[in-house]
Amino acid sequence: MLKLTVVAAVCIAFASYMARGGELPRVWISTSGINDLNIAELPSMADDLKAHGIDVFEARGNWSRESREFALKVCREKGLKLFVGVSDASRNFNQARNAELAVMIGGAYRGKAIDRTLYSFAPGRHSIIVEPPVYSVGQCYGKFPHYMMMGDGHYYGLYVPTGRAEIIVPEKLYDGAQHLRIIPAAVRRAPKGARPEIDTAAKCEKTKWIENRYLVQVDFDLTGCDDCLLDKVGIAVYWHMDVFDFEFKPERGCYSVFSKRIRGKQAQNAKDLIEAWAEAAGGTFPSDVIIAARIGDEVFNHTGMLDTHGVVSLPLWGFSEPGRIAIEQAMKPGETYPRTFGYPEIYGAEASARYLATYHRACADTVKAAVDVFHTVGVKGFRNTTRGGCWAYQNDHDGTGQEMLAQVLDYLHLDPYPVAGDRYNEGCIPFDLQYMKGLSRRYNKPIINWMQAHAFGSGGLTHPTPEQIDRMYAQVREIRPDAIMWLGYGWDKKITHCTFPWQRPDSWDRAKACHADFHQLAPDPLKRADIAVVRTYLDRAAVTGRGDRTLRDRALEAEVRQLVKAGTPYDIFEVPPDLSDDARRRLRDELVLYTTIIPSDFKID
Repeated sequence: MLKLTVVAAVCIAFASYMARGGELPRVWISTSGINDLNIAELPSMADDLKAHGIDVFEARGNWSRESREFALKVCREKGLKLFVGVSDASRNFNQARNAELAVMIGGAYRGKAIDRTLYSFAPGRHSIIVEPPVYSVGQCYGKFPHYMMMGDGHYYGLYVPTGRAEIIVPEKLYDGAQHLRIIPAAVRRAPKGARPEIDTAAKCEKTKWIENRYLVQVDFDLTGCDDCLLDKVGIAVYWHMDVFDFEFKPERGCYSVFSKRIRGKQAQNAKDLIEAWAEAAGGTFPSDVIIAARIGDEVFNHTGMLDTHGVVSLPLWGFSEPGRIAIEQAMKPGETYPRTFGYPEIYGAEASARYLATYHRACADTVKAAVDVFHTVGVKGFRNTTRGGCWAYQNDHDGTGQEMLAQVLDYLHLDPYPVAGDRYNEGCIPFDLQYMKGLSRRYNKPIINWMQAHAFGSGGLTHPTPEQIDRMYAQVREIRPDAIMWLGYGWDKKITHCTFPWQRPDSWDRAKACHADFHQLAPDPLKRADIAVVRTYLDRAAVTGRGDRTLRDRALEAEVRQLVKAGTPYDIFEVPPDLSDDARRRLRDELVLYTTIIPSDFKID
């Protein structure tokens, strides 16, 4: 009887797995170092991958037609599959120079980030010096290794003012409606020799980047504002990338995700890639070999490294002209978008929630533009959607709405980094993976869990040891995603950030044993969880001046950590504001199936 029960359970598991795409190969790996110069070595690499139990590897880079032809031949001979990739059109300077540039609200005044600080002013005329937005205190003050330094830490010295600036003056506190004066301000480059009142770069080495920072002078008039709340004044300076003069990281946040041109370019990039591989295959796209496409990675627009000083701009993205129009349209009549993030006592929490959800939807729609094209040849779309974790505040500000992306992607994909120095972050993998597991259950979409096999320069990351390979795999195995993927494999021996195969061959061999086990492991049937965890945009968007999430959202995270620690599955719901009647009804019908809803006071309005 017991044997029949076990067999039945396995059959149910495989039936559920097949329903959500059971053809999915189990073990994937991302690669570096294969190009036209060493493509002849691909058979040796393929043998190594196959011997270690890899099913799918990444065809990375701009290969020639001959290289693509050779790769297809090798994969067919060795029984391997490929995934290809396109970058975010919004992040690549060379993609569409006539598209609308991404615009942020940010900057520093009196040593604080203006996008998350309110200030005190007296009535009358004012002329102040605002610094460019600060990206990282660590990088700005030289605490990171030299090779990670970005000049001055002020968003790589890339951003210049658009010429738009505003002063936000509350006439009284929010009482169900906003009572704000949006006062236009004049903004121009500060005269030579001008200095901020409190200089965030005072401790920096006096480099050319510090000396040539784009300090701006903001002039405004608060005459007649005597009866206003002048101790709660917001400053908004709008910045975009200087596309003609950049020193660092030109691939970060160049173009607006609200731009129709960028969405068109994202779709065109997918078409171009399909055509290139079809040409290499003799005119028909090789869907027998290429099964998936990775569409971008992590951030849509770059967010700052949060600090306790309050100087780092997160910042607020989305304010290109089409973005500003879309965000304004999302507001209620008589309501304007927040120029300073949070501060519900000024803007109301709803305005921040509407802003954030509108921005996240635009990012998801940009990804969908490429996903739809890949679907025409049967290729599934995915992207890594975590940076610092599913609950990390930076993810909100870089445009990553996990549920909105889960709705448009075919595979859910996350990227926890547990190994740094001699530490192993025990909670890293289960905490993020359980979050994604809830979305996987709800949307019936497979998960491909990235696993760390690299040591990039930031954060003290180190190559995993064989013992740490076992530790990662044991944690992943317990939660059972549909597939696992390693980052990463560097065939060129000069590539030192990839763990496999050369930096830690002992770890590579240990991974082989993990792969053998995973291939035999029955898929998870993804039974519905009994607990629904509801994260509303209303709760996550209303933050304190330091940029901290609300006590309510942090308490929710703490409760979820206890669920994960106890091994209790849950399904996550990221609920945007202003649901339509149909969306509200669908949410109500779905939530009624759970025995427990957290937080218990959640109500569908």
